[in-house]
Amino acid sequence: INVRLDFIAVSLFFADQVLRTLSFSLESTEGHARLGTRFPPLQAVSVCVRIQWDLRYNQVSTIFSYTASVFINEFQLRGRADGADGQVLLALIVHGHHCPYKASFPNDGEWHQVCVSWRNSDALWVIYVDGEMRDTGTETDPTREIHGEGIFIVGQDQDSFGGDFTE
Repeated sequence: INVRLDFIAVSLFFADQVLRTLSFSLESTEGHARLGTRFPPLQAVSVCVRIQWDLRYNQVSTIFSYTASVFINEFQLRGRADGADGQVLLALIVHGHHCPYKASFPNDGEWHQVCVSWRNSDALWVIYVDGEMRDTGTETDPTREIHGEGIFIVGQDQDSFGGDFTE
């Protein structure tokens, strides 16, 4: 997917699916893209996006969120601009655990490749930016996989299963 939001633009590559470009002209709690795919339980997952952050936007933004009916914050990538350092800081959420905002890319208006991965076997998560590992950890729950039958949304934090967008 290529997604153009007022504050960020995201290109999302998911498996072998070819998706069209979407455009959101204004910041809102309504604009989003939903991936219409049935997900099995996930023992490992990787998502790569191309992000172009608007230099004027400095709020926390959800780049993508995956929510299951039995658990809301299963897998999510968030970003926020750090005006002092001129960086966009990234944080991953897995099983509701919010990892620190440490991985970053320059807030320069250019396109940046971001890939996040997580695996159940050792709860290892990794964030890559422009091909370089920028953050890693194991602070998530290794006792379970990511629930299947979830909803994958680009551009919004799901406060309920598939909706209640408040950011």
